[in-house]
Amino acid sequence: MGSTGSNFVLLDYLAALVFIFIGLCVVVKKLDSIVYELQALNSNLAALRG
Repeated sequence: MGSTGSNFVLLDYLAALVFIFIGLCVVVKKLDSIVYELQALNSNLAALRG
């Protein structure tokens, strides 16, 4: 009976890892878009100044 309990703990651990991985992917994609927006703003400002 103890082995089934450890299996459930392992599944919970794997599920937590998957959720963390998905969260990291979402954050990285949002950071990418934010960096892209900042670069576009910088180029626009440079064009206005230039």
